[in-house]
Amino acid sequence: MNTAWLDEIKGRLAKTTGTQWFYEEDEYSWDLYADTGYPMALKILKAPKKSKEYAEYYPEQGDGEFIANAKTDIHKLIEEYEKLLNKNKCHELKTWTKYYEAITHPDIRFRKTVELRKNDRNYQVGDYLLLRDYDNEKGEYTGRETWRMVTHIVDEQPFVPDGYVAMSIVECVPMK
Repeated sequence: MNTAWLDEIKGRLAKTTGTQWFYEEDEYSWDLYADTGYPMALKILKAPKKSKEYAEYYPEQGDGEFIANAKTDIHKLIEEYEKLLNKNKCHELKTWTKYYEAITHPDIRFRKTVELRKNDRNYQVGDYLLLRDYDNEKGEYTGRETWRMVTHIVDEQPFVPDGYVAMSIVECVPMK
């Protein structure tokens, strides 16, 4: 989504009746109102349920334009929201002790800052890695773990084998 499209939605919203909307329904129709704060609410839409009559619009200050674009706008907003949900995934990864100790080395000059993994999780910049120390000789987790965030990815040949990814990582705990 680009900002121009979002500005169009904001513009349509700004032109609507600046109050809360509500609807009522009876056996004959659905009615949409704007709560004006007065004893009488402003009717925006009357949509018959059973008859073949047409819906009646009473748009004010852009309400009609907003309603007409609502389905498209909401669909696009949901699509963007779902993209945001899929960003910054947290991946829990088994990390052998010798690599875990290199990643968490107390002296930054000797710290391992690149993680090479099979790209079976579609890693992305901004993803978080929960690296769990795994003693491969004993076949069990040690209980130590550390968070890292992916800041750069290289996933093409000849730099990494096909199907693998090299991730630059920095210490970072994900926000809740």
